[in-house]
Amino acid sequence: MVGVKDMSKVILFEDPASKERKLEEMKRNQDTLKAYEAVARVRAEVDKLCEKVSFHIEIKVKAFLDANQRTYWLSMC
Repeated sequence: MVGVKDMSKVILFEDPASKERKLEEMKRNQDTLKAYEAVARVRAEVDKLCEKVSFHIEIKVKAFLDANQRTYWLSMC
């Protein structure tokens, strides 16, 4: 610190406006964190549903291909 002699006492005051700004910033950060968590939950749910949908689509495509293949072989005989 400039201008303070050795072993001198220094009193520091905190600006009330600065403290209020810090509280507001913390609240904004907390709101942002909540939003990120909500997005992460939705993303996880979408991933689960995507796996289920792709599994069922795969089953339907295989069934369709099997049916077409059987029809093709029957028409060849």
